[in-house]
Amino acid sequence: MSTETMSRRERLLAALRGQEVDRIPWSPCLDGYFLGTRVDQITAFRQIRADAMVRHVLNFIGSVPMRITAPPPGKTLAFTIRQRRVGEETEVTYECPVGTLMERYKFNPESPNIPWTTRHRLQTIEDVKVLKWMCEKAEFAPVPGFFDPADKAVGDDGLATISALGTPIQWTINAETTLDKFWFLYADHPAEMEEYFEAVHQMNLRMFRAIAEGPGEVVIQYENLSSTLCSPRLWERYTLPCINEYADILHAAGKIFLQHNCGHLKAFGAAFRQARFDGCTDVAIPPTGSITLREARELWGPGKAITGGIDATAFSSLTPGQMKDYARNLLRDLKDRGRGYVLGSGDATPKTATWENLRAVSEVIEQEGRFPLRG
Repeated sequence: MSTETMSRRERLLAALRGQEVDRIPWSPCLDGYFLGTRVDQITAFRQIRADAMVRHVLNFIGSVPMRITAPPPGKTLAFTIRQRRVGEETEVTYECPVGTLMERYKFNPESPNIPWTTRHRLQTIEDVKVLKWMCEKAEFAPVPGFFDPADKAVGDDGLATISALGTPIQWTINAETTLDKFWFLYADHPAEMEEYFEAVHQMNLRMFRAIAEGPGEVVIQYENLSSTLCSPRLWERYTLPCINEYADILHAAGKIFLQHNCGHLKAFGAAFRQARFDGCTDVAIPPTGSITLREARELWGPGKAITGGIDATAFSSLTPGQMKDYARNLLRDLKDRGRGYVLGSGDATPKTATWENLRAVSEVIEQEGRFPLRG
C-alpha cells in the first residue's frame, strides 16, 4: 500500500525540521563516486524512487583560494593561478604578493571525477602565512542563477542543497596538507596556526552571509569530521564556536544548516548538543563509522536531524533480498518512531554499489516506512 501523501520536497523539509512525515524519507548520497558520468543526480534519484537531496549546488560566487575559483562581479582575483602538466599530474601554482604556493593532483580510475592530490599546498609555516593572506582577500556575493536551475529541475522530487566550505581545521586537514603535517605545524607554531584559523573563519563568515542572502533552504557544510582526524577536546575549542556563528547567520535567513559528518563520531559524545547546526548528513555506522543511528539520537538528542545509517559496504556486498532485510532492521531500530531521520548512505554511495540494492531499499521504505514506525 502506498504511503505517499507528501511531496518528496515536503517530506525532506519536514524530516530535517523534526516534524511529522507521511513516511521516513530515503535519500542516499549520490554523487560522482557512484554515478561517474552515467546519469545526473536527479535522474538517478528518480530511477531508484528516492527522495532527492541534490548535492554540491551553489547560490554564491567567491574568490576562494582554490584552483576552481572566480571573483564576484566587478572584482578581480588577488592572486594569479597558473597550471601545467607534469607527466600524469597537473601542477597548479598560486602567485601572491606575499609568496607562492604549489600543489599537484591527478585523476585515477578509482576516482575519475574527483582529483587525487599528490602534493598539498601547505608544507611549511611560511606556506600557511601565504594561504592566510589568500583567505583574507577572498570576497563573496550571492548568485541566484547558479541555484535556480537545479532547484527547478528537481522540483517537488526533492531539494537542491547548497555546499559550503568546511571549518578551519577540517578544511585544512581534508584539502590543504597531510594529517601528520597539520598537527606538527599546530604543535610547532600554535600562534601562527591560530591566526590562520581565524582568517579561514572570517572568510567563511563572508561566505555564509552570501549564502544567507541567496535562494535555497538547505545548506550542507562538508566537514568529514572524525575523531581519527581531530580530538573532541580541540573540536570544542576551535570548531564549535565557528559552527555556532555560521548557524546563527543561516537561521536568521530561515535556512536549515546540516553538516556532512561521515567519520568516527561516537567519541564526540553529547558535545553535538552544544552545536547549533540542525543535523548531520551521511552518518556512517560501523565498519566505516563508529556510531549507530540509535546511539546518535541518544547522544545528540531529539533536536538534531540525522541522515544516513546504511553501511557503505552493504550496497556492494549484499543481494537485493539481503538489502531489504537490512533496511527493515534499520527501520525497526530507529528511535522516536522515526522522527527526524532520513535513511541514507553512510558517506557517499560507493562506486561498486548496485542499482538493484538501491531500489531494494526504496521498496522497503514504500511498503514499511510509514510514520510513525512501530519499532
